[in-house]
Amino acid sequence: MSEYKTIKYEQRGGVAIITLNRPEVNNAVNSQMVSELWDAMHRAGEDDSVRAILFTAAGRNFNAGGDLQEFKDATPEFMLKFNGKMIELYKYMMRLRKPIIAAVNGFCVMDMLNGFDLIVAADDARLANPEVGVGISPGAGISQLLVRWVGRLKAKQLLFFPDPISAWEAQKLGLVNWVVPADKLFEEAFRIANQLANGPTKAIGAIKMTINVGGEMQIDDGLLYQQLEQLPLFTTEDQKEAMRAFLEKRKPVFKGR
Repeated sequence: MSEYKTIKYEQRGGVAIITLNRPEVNNAVNSQMVSELWDAMHRAGEDDSVRAILFTAAGRNFNAGGDLQEFKDATPEFMLKFNGKMIELYKYMMRLRKPIIAAVNGFCVMDMLNGFDLIVAADDARLANPEVGVGISPGAGISQLLVRWVGRLKAKQLLFFPDPISAWEAQKLGLVNWVVPADKLFEEAFRIANQLANGPTKAIGAIKMTINVGGEMQIDDGLLYQQLEQLPLFTTEDQKEAMRAFLEKRKPVFKGR
């Protein structure tokens, strides 16, 4: 897919930037956006020159959730297909050995946080789970992840009530990493993404897997999996360079291989 209608795709150095681009509807997600995100994520994932991915959004709000114009007359069969595609997208993002950073501005539905590794939020950002307010429950995975992130009681509170929480409260709950001034959001998020892109990306990818995959295992299996992720790193150029640089008291130059 060479041109997108609902998103934008560009690359700056080793960072692929994917921008949600339906500002007229607060970047509400419809079927076309899901398909285009699927294409863009695989494009970034399969491109060796891309070493980190940054998600941004056009307009005042990051994401208003699903597009109700498309959902208001939806059948269960339609929603099963739609949510299934979203969940497969999130699963791909969670298994991709590249860091994925989000720059969240304005209003954001928490479902959109599912696949991100690190989240930078503007100080005026607001996060919510609005599904109950339109008579439905979440369908794209957030209930299963929230209970793991914040525990059962807080997950129920966040899902039972559609009221948004502030970026600061989200940070206290561990739902975002950094809160920055709104006018510095892209600058800070890109700085973080670029730093990761110029780092030892094979090691970063392994760490991501030990958390996203190993973290779901029983402890003994997880400890073994952690070791198995580390061992191949001792064959990489970045490991040799970094350890030599440490001993030579200089800054390493990472190549992602």
